[in-house]
Amino acid sequence: MISYINNTDIALKRAILKAQLQGELFDFSSLNTNANFNSSNNTLTWNSGNTSGLGYIAPKSAGVVSFNIKTSNSYPITRLGDKNFDLSVKVEIESPTVPDFLSASTTSTYNVINFDSKVSGKISLTSAAYFRDANSGILNNGNMPPKVGQPTDFTIHWALKSFATDFNGIEVRVPLNDGVKFTGVATSNYGNPPVYEASTSEMVWTLDSLPANKGFVDSPAEAVFQIEATPSSSQVANYMPLLGETTMTATDAFTSNSISSQLTPITTALPDDTTIGQQGGVVQP
Repeated sequence: MISYINNTDIALKRAILKAQLQGELFDFSSLNTNANFNSSNNTLTWNSGNTSGLGYIAPKSAGVVSFNIKTSNSYPITRLGDKNFDLSVKVEIESPTVPDFLSASTTSTYNVINFDSKVSGKISLTSAAYFRDANSGILNNGNMPPKVGQPTDFTIHWALKSFATDFNGIEVRVPLNDGVKFTGVATSNYGNPPVYEASTSEMVWTLDSLPANKGFVDSPAEAVFQIEATPSSSQVANYMPLLGETTMTATDAFTSNSISSQLTPITTALPDDTTIGQQGGVVQP
């Protein structure tokens, strides 16, 4: 919605109001308005033909025009440097009426206003667990299906991807459930590997920063750590809980917005390990 007001002491006639939309993330196919639209410069124009209130604006009176438009569902990213997108609207209004106290050389007056909005980026985290994980270079020992009182190793993979903006202060945390411990094996292809925080019984991965489009035009930032799980008799015929809810927090470096997300707990069901059948992770006596 765009508001306008006549601050003069005379009526302004045949006013024309224009709004130019600038930004790669506008979805112009969703535009809904009574204004005339020029697609060559993405400009909306309201005049007395489509908005009667602009034909005669009485002194000290005001009015509004409006339009609705959606943003695109995806970022227009084709290379690493495609980042920090914003949306802007440049608004101006003119009228051929000239107040007597003005010595203007033209019959138009302008009041130009720019509205700018930074667009937040996106950071995504995925988590997966494996028993047979040759690609990681980590050997997992133990029984599969897991057995009561006998330890079995698993590897946990975290992958981070960023879109459209850089991110700072990334932290990923997950608590280890009862009967589960960190083996001390952890790796990362970006920054420091995850560490075990004994005071909270959590695995923690922190990164100072993550550049825009990491994982979109190159490999994601990935961390892998190994855990050892020993099932109890109360878990027979069920999947053993391995990790609690994973949480991720970060700050968008372009908009300064705080970002957070959660992932569901992990059990010995291991849906990402294709070598384990549907019941292959059920605890055995």
